[in-house]
Amino acid sequence: MGVPVEVDETFIGGKPQKMHRERRLKIQNGTHANKKMAVMGMLDRETRQVRAKVVPNVKRETLQAEILSQIEHKSTVYTDG
Repeated sequence: MGVPVEVDETFIGGKPQKMHRERRLKIQNGTHANKKMAVMGMLDRETRQVRAKVVPNVKRETLQAEILSQIEHKSTVYTDG
């Protein structure tokens, strides 16, 4: 039988106005195209182990594909949405 798993996503990265001037200029010049990165996390409620992965976006299709590839069949998935 499957296990209970919590799934959530967030964006990691700083705001340009709070960065050092040199780093902010690199971002503005395009050397670091994405200012923030999407990260998806999955928590196994029984073992308390966390899996985290950088994902290209937070669209339903992307997140659902990742869940289906990482979580065993018949698991209960808890999300905030």
